[in-house]
Parts: sequence; structure tokens; C-alpha cells
Amino acid sequence: MPLFWFLLVVVSLGCGSVPGNVVPAQQAMIASFGVLLAWGLLAKVAAYTTTRQMQEGVAEPAVIVREFERQITFLRWGGLVAAVMTLIGFGLANLIENLPVCEHSMAIRAILMITPAVMMVSIVWWADHQFGVANGWVKEGPSSMIRELVSYFRLQGAWLVVPVLALLTLVDLVALIPGISSISGGLGVAVLAILFIPLAMPWLAKRVWETEPIGDRSEGWLLGVSKACGFRRLDVRRWNTNHRSGNALVAGFVPGCRVLMITDRLLDTLSDRDLMMVTLHELAHLKRWHVPLRMFAVVPAWVVVWMVDRYLDSYAWSETFGVVTALAGSLGFLHLISYRTEFDADAYACRLAVKASATVPQAPRDLSSAAFAMAHALESVTEGEASAQRGSWLHPSIAKRQKALARLAGRDAVIENCHPELNKCL
Repeated sequence: MPLFWFLLVVVSLGCGSVPGNVVPAQQAMIASFGVLLAWGLLAKVAAYTTTRQMQEGVAEPAVIVREFERQITFLRWGGLVAAVMTLIGFGLANLIENLPVCEHSMAIRAILMITPAVMMVSIVWWADHQFGVANGWVKEGPSSMIRELVSYFRLQGAWLVVPVLALLTLVDLVALIPGISSISGGLGVAVLAILFIPLAMPWLAKRVWETEPIGDRSEGWLLGVSKACGFRRLDVRRWNTNHRSGNALVAGFVPGCRVLMITDRLLDTLSDRDLMMVTLHELAHLKRWHVPLRMFAVVPAWVVVWMVDRYLDSYAWSETFGVVTALAGSLGFLHLISYRTEFDADAYACRLAVKASATVPQAPRDLSSAAFAMAHALESVTEGEASAQRGSWLHPSIAKRQKALARLAGRDAVIENCHPELNKCL
């Protein structure tokens, strides 16, 4: 799950553990609705101002659009803070917790808790959509808006919230079965969840995201690369994003249930060698079992919740302290492990390239050449996207990854016919 939506779910649900203010329902609803409208007004003002700047030509269109994207990103993340303010400050969380239906349904409670944040995100998206309509990039009308909204939530990975809610619904249903203890029911759901992630998620991902068989020579060639690296059964799919995204990922890690998805932009713009190195990077994640490693990275942090609940149960803020500590620990562990696995996948992909060179003519034949090929592929994938080249909480920057590859190559050198910024990093 993307970091933003992970935080949206965890923080929203965690607000229920905070001893919030007791506010009359009518006042809480009116105040929360006012915050939502104010947030939408801010986003609309940003869209209107940027549209005027585009029409007046005060700067290059690309510069104006990048500034607008920064404003929208700020409002989107700030929407989480605004949602927390409505849940805790205005007493919405306390109101939801005291609803009779929420005492018997974890799923309904979760849906109500995340609703303020989802509405904040949606109204910011609406302003962004209106900006596209005003500049003629998006068709006007309700049907177009619905299609764009669905496409946005699919592309951003927001749909991954739905399986979480489905599991909570399953917990509610199990609790209704007579003769089954809460512990037995919880263990049963946990086993189903563990099986669902590696087995059902790949099937679900390639259907929720708009994917199709690649269907040209690239498919057979990429399957040949994967077979040369020991992957006999791998479903390779074209991920249609209307060239909005340059990304590749592997869903699932159990043999026979693994799907490699490469976006249309990468398939249509990358050279064969760059595409091969991107593919090998994803295969390296599989070979090194990075997906389950990231999944289990959050386990130590949530042990803290159990310890706090066990030893500090008498304190009023113990549950809140446990959730905050677990969230901080989860983010910290994920940061460390994500960085390590990305560097490791780059390095191991270079070794896979050398291994594949026995049967794949385009593959580099030595580790040094493979390292430089990977560095070039990273530059090509993120070309023209400053945000993608910068580091994030879960991904090191392209410059850091290229420096690590230069160390792997074992020498300082210049890649011929390569972007000058890449040679600076090396």
C-alpha cells in the first residue's frame, strides 16, 4: 500500500484511541463540514490562480504546472492533518466510537473513521480535475469526472484500502458465528489474510489496474530474460496508464502467482537494454524475497502495542501512546528496510544481468558494465521528472542509487552517450 494511504488508514483509525472532546453531534458535523469546505476553497483558489497565470503567460507552462502540483500535494497531505482535527478536535471520533453499530462492527467503524480524510482527498482531487478541464486537458461533464476519479484512485493504489475493509468485514461476520471464540476467529482471519496477500493480490492487482498482455516482441523477449534468471512461470503484463506513470512492479511472491507489470510509458519509451535492467531490478526483489521482508518489517513495531497494552493499561493515554509508538516504529523500520532492499535489488539485478548474458545477447557480460547499464536505466526511467529523481521515505534518490552502483562497478568512469547529470553522480 502506498505510504499516503497507509498513513490515512492507520492515523484515522488511531484517532479512535485518543480521549477526545465530547461535542454535541450537530456541532461536530457542522464544524467538520466547514473545514471540508474551507479545504476545498483553498484548492479551488490554487486552481483558479494557476489557470489565470497560464492564460496570462507569466511564466513557462511547465513551471506553472509544477508549482500547482506542489500546492496540490501540500493540500493533499495537509488534508490528513485537517481530518485528524475533525476527528479529535471536533469530537467526530468520539461520536463514531459511541454509535451502537460501531460496537458490533469493526468494518463500519473503520469506514466512518476514514471518511473525513477520504473526503479531504476527494475535494482536493476535484479542484485538480477542474484545473485540467479549464485548460482543455480533460473533458468536461459528470461521466468524464467519474472516469477520472476512478482512474485516479486506481493509479494511486487507493483501492488497496478495500481489501483491508473486506478483512474487517470478515472479522465481523466470524464474530456472529455462535460457538467460535474471539481468539479462534481472529486466528482464522489472520491465516486467511496471510494467504490472501501472496495468492489473491496478484490476481486482484492485474484486474483493478488496467493491464493486458504485452502482445508484441517485447513479451517474448522479457520472458526469455526472466527464464534466463530462473523464473519459469511469470505473467508479464502491460499496465495502461495513458503514459501518466513510469513504473514497474511485481505483485505476489509465490511461484505461479507472480505478475510483473510494466507501465505503457516505459514499454514505449525505454530502449531494450534499459527495459531489461528495469525488469531485472523487479526480478531481484523476487529472488531476494524483499516483499515478505517488507511485510514482516512492521511486526517488531506492533509488538510495542501489545507491550504497552499489557503493562501500561491503567493509564488513560496508554492506547494512544501504543498506536503512536507503533506507527513511528513501523515507518522507521520500513524506511530502513526499503532503502536496503532497493540498493540490494540494484546490485543483485546487475549480477542477474551477467548470468543472463549467456543466453540474452543484449545483457552486459561483466559486473562493471551491468552497473553502468542499471545507472543509465534509472536515469531514463525518471528523465524529466524531478520528483521521481528525489528520494522519498521509502525510496532512495536516483543519485544515491547511482553512486552505489558506481561503487559496485569498482571504478570511476564516464558512460559514453549518457546524460551529463549521470556522469556527475558517478
